[in-house]
Amino acid sequence: MPNDSPFTRPTIIAGANLLTSFTHSEFDNLMLQFGLEGQITSGTGVSKQVKANELVRIALSGESQVVESAEGSMSLSEAIVRMAITVAPGAWHGTDWQSFCSGLERDGFVLEENDEDWTLHLRRMLPTVAEVPEANDEVHTLLEHYGFTVPLGHLRQAINAHGRGEWASANSQMRSFLEGLLDEIAERLAPERAATTSGGHGRRALLAHLDPPFLSVALNEWRDDQRAGFFNGLFNRLHPEGSHPGLSDEEDSTFRLHIVLIVARLLLRRFTS
Repeated sequence: MPNDSPFTRPTIIAGANLLTSFTHSEFDNLMLQFGLEGQITSGTGVSKQVKANELVRIALSGESQVVESAEGSMSLSEAIVRMAITVAPGAWHGTDWQSFCSGLERDGFVLEENDEDWTLHLRRMLPTVAEVPEANDEVHTLLEHYGFTVPLGHLRQAINAHGRGEWASANSQMRSFLEGLLDEIAERLAPERAATTSGGHGRRALLAHLDPPFLSVALNEWRDDQRAGFFNGLFNRLHPEGSHPGLSDEEDSTFRLHIVLIVARLLLRRFTS
């Protein structure tokens, strides 16, 4: 079942892991606030990580879970994320916090710090029309549905590397994902021609020359095989220094991931139709 919050699975899991910094009593009280008494094991006899895992399982089960809070009604998944932001400053380090922040950025959010009281607040990086979490879920679903297993593997490695803060590795996997997806779409739509056409630029040109074309010349997605147009520009932007750029940072890598997901969703929807 699709996740019903603006946050993806890795972000929700990392947020729940941060909640283990609460005491047992605080965690159990939080479950009362969420209306989950009886569904989550309480008391000190069970580890807080087990409780957090149970919380994630319920949030991602596909069942409708609505939580009432001072910020209004929201899904349980969103409530987990917003509660994780309130953890003490002492927890603002380590792999869980890094994974949480990286997940938020992948989902199109950034944390802003209030200088007066050291509290953190969520702010959208992108307008809601961009729908980055929805694009992520839909891309994964369609890749699995059509059996694009190699591109899916590259995408998963890109997301995992991004979550670990390994920007160069993530960037490389993003390009491999998008290039592999276009290569495999060419194989599906024109198997005989694709078999005699080299991957990468050659197969993208093939997609533009199909009847009807898969990559549109009219929309400037492709332009006369002169390495111009949107897709050639996109691949140049994804890796301006080649397949393994020496320098990158979190903001640049997150931008690349966002645009790759949105473009991949467009391609997969077009392939479906």
